[in-house]
Amino acid sequence: YIIVFMIEFAETGRLTPAREKIVAELMRQPWFQATDTRLQQELALLPQKGKENHDGFLQDLASRKEVIGGARVLKMQGLNRGNFALIPVFEVEANGTQYTYEYVSWRYGPQSGAKGIVFVRPPIPGASPTHFITLLGEKFAPGKKVNDTIGGFIDLGVEGVQTLMDKIHREVSEELGVDDLKIDEVVDLGPIYTDPGMTNNNPRLFAAFI
Repeated sequence: YIIVFMIEFAETGRLTPAREKIVAELMRQPWFQATDTRLQQELALLPQKGKENHDGFLQDLASRKEVIGGARVLKMQGLNRGNFALIPVFEVEANGTQYTYEYVSWRYGPQSGAKGIVFVRPPIPGASPTHFITLLGEKFAPGKKVNDTIGGFIDLGVEGVQTLMDKIHREVSEELGVDDLKIDEVVDLGPIYTDPGMTNNNPRLFAAFI
């Protein structure tokens, strides 16, 4: 079944080499094999290039375990798509009961970018921070003004951004509106799952000192 599925797409030239590899990994997943063929094809043919690339989302799907938190993943039941995020809906079974479970995923995969707080300290060697900066602005999802950390999604290879640190320096300067901002130090605090009950999103957390 895996071979037939892959040959069908390989002959049409519709998959990039990277996508072919990911789809082959997906096909080894029992839940994917049990998923409706039309949904399999929709997943395989998600946009593959440029800013619309969904390889990260699919690679994360391919690496998921069959049993998660005591729930066995039976198949994918549906896929809701927006401009930036996807909501896969799975049929799962736990303790003899079947039900559906979904989560929100960024199309580039769970490692979506970096968010952090900027600390301000006097220009004195060894001085401790005296202030910290967050952003106050109206956001679409909550529908109101909120205090937000600095940072955002990362598009590696776009506009000269090659590393996460490049993105952090650029985001801090842009969001504070200071072109010649001097950042003394950036501390990478590692990835954090913002809401693991609802999303697999885990941006890196940082502290920047200016």
